[in-house]
Amino acid sequence: MEKLKEFFSFIVCVAVILGIARYTGFLEGFAASDFQKAFYKITKSGSNAGKGGLADAIKSKMPTDFNINESSKYGEYHTIVIPKNVLDASESGGSWMNVLHPSRKVVFYVYDETNKNPQFDMKFHKTVEQFARSQKLSNVYNFEMVTLNLFSNYALGDGGPDKMCDSLQECNEYRKKAASYQQMADFMRRCGRFMCVINPDTNQYIILKKRDAEEAKKLLMKVRAW
Repeated sequence: MEKLKEFFSFIVCVAVILGIARYTGFLEGFAASDFQKAFYKITKSGSNAGKGGLADAIKSKMPTDFNINESSKYGEYHTIVIPKNVLDASESGGSWMNVLHPSRKVVFYVYDETNKNPQFDMKFHKTVEQFARSQKLSNVYNFEMVTLNLFSNYALGDGGPDKMCDSLQECNEYRKKAASYQQMADFMRRCGRFMCVINPDTNQYIILKKRDAEEAKKLLMKVRAW
């Protein structure tokens, strides 16, 4: 019986860790709804042990706002929570505010105006731009299409110290800030490589699975009401 309880506790801990990882943006392919279903299946099976057992204790400690920023599904696409570090780094340094803190949903990607880099081809950009114009999507989204040249030269913000740190605490703060700016840089590069739709009301985003213009058009139409 003790071994069974230990095994059950281990399963619940793994589920909780996966849930936290998903909500912080580290497990992008793992939807919050998937986590919730798995969690409740586990706790439901454990509730047979009697009222007041481990499952009931865990349920009673679940926060009331558990469904805040819950993932939604649009076809094969899930909404993903933007990591807090990314948002904080943008706000503290003033970088990419128009993308990460927009007034309404924003569409962001990078394209190569010289058309030399196939990863950022102009054909994708021209097709999406023309489609957005024909469907009057500028009434729904802010379009932030950035050239590769500008993107390469954009400052990501001052993520480092302007002097040597004087204490361990100060050094740790600088280290955390630098890590946040690095995470923001990685986020922007990934969204620029594919295409991201960002919703400021939920602090979530949806990333295009592959840089394909037809796929992009479908996604833009699917999430208009998101």
